[in-house]
Amino acid sequence: MMQIRASEAHEVQAGSRSVDVGILDSGIDGRHPDFFVDTAGTNVDCSRGRNSVTFLPTGPGVGTPDPCTDNQFHGTHVAGTVGAQANGIGIVGVAPNVTLVPVKVCDASGFCYASTVVDGITYAGDQKLDVINMSFFVDDNEFQQSTEFKCSDDPVQRSFRRAVERAIQYARGQGVTPIAALGNSDEDLAHPEAGNQCEVVPAETQGVIGVSSLGRQSEKASYSNYGSGPNDVSAPGGNGSTGDCTRTVLSTFAAGAYGCIQGTSMASPHAAGVAALIVSQFGTLGSDGDVKLSPTKVESYLQSTTIDIGLPGYDECFGNGRIDALRAVRHDTSRAFDASAPACPEYQQ
Repeated sequence: MMQIRASEAHEVQAGSRSVDVGILDSGIDGRHPDFFVDTAGTNVDCSRGRNSVTFLPTGPGVGTPDPCTDNQFHGTHVAGTVGAQANGIGIVGVAPNVTLVPVKVCDASGFCYASTVVDGITYAGDQKLDVINMSFFVDDNEFQQSTEFKCSDDPVQRSFRRAVERAIQYARGQGVTPIAALGNSDEDLAHPEAGNQCEVVPAETQGVIGVSSLGRQSEKASYSNYGSGPNDVSAPGGNGSTGDCTRTVLSTFAAGAYGCIQGTSMASPHAAGVAALIVSQFGTLGSDGDVKLSPTKVESYLQSTTIDIGLPGYDECFGNGRIDALRAVRHDTSRAFDASAPACPEYQQ
């Protein structure tokens, strides 16, 4: 939060309850105390939650259908980064005053199937959510089967890609800004080993803001995917080892707990939180009491207010730069360069 100047941004804008952020993940522990404030209740809207994991067989590995019961821990961790409330306990999210909507697309084993993801994205469009965070890559559609890269020369994988593309197009048309993690394989997504006809979905889907991961010194995280084109912005995601809270990301866990983990899964919700602050600050309040800002503007505001790191201008390792919440809520597009940030290792190859 210090790295992206979240607390300074909160003095300008801490988010609006009218701004909805969909957490497409394993669910959210809607009873976690860090989502409650005594006078305002919870900012997790369980009533609008969605269980998209409906086509799967019942039994071990699937999890509960309740979107406000986390199938594991991942969704709650992501949700805390976006919107844990400033209530004097635990942590404070990037946008603590927004509304979080749990959309369960991943089962208890961590698989996020093509059908469940398409259903979740479509639901986000139906509900006209403002921002959605997708800290996963789309798995296959057979139970507990996974292929990270979806290649267009494979007709089955191509169908998954096209289904997600259509869902994203629909959601964006409904005012949804989609944000996704680039993945943790340390791959140059512009030239993946699987071949240039292959993509990580949804991060590389047209219309999605792809987020790479930084360590505490703004270095590229060792595991983070990158690449010219897919990489839009970079954000804190940790660069250490699980449980080391000095080098990984502390956030909420299921069952009222907290934990420190790392990944582009942790970077993406930082960017989603800043996007939610942008909508809160610059969106238009409609007659229905809902705040709206077009995905095109949100994307532009997010990318144009970053801190430039690495090579000057856009580059493959950091995209348009490190997100900055304070510059975002001020819409400060003046050039800002952080010379102290380490160069990307790929530059020396």
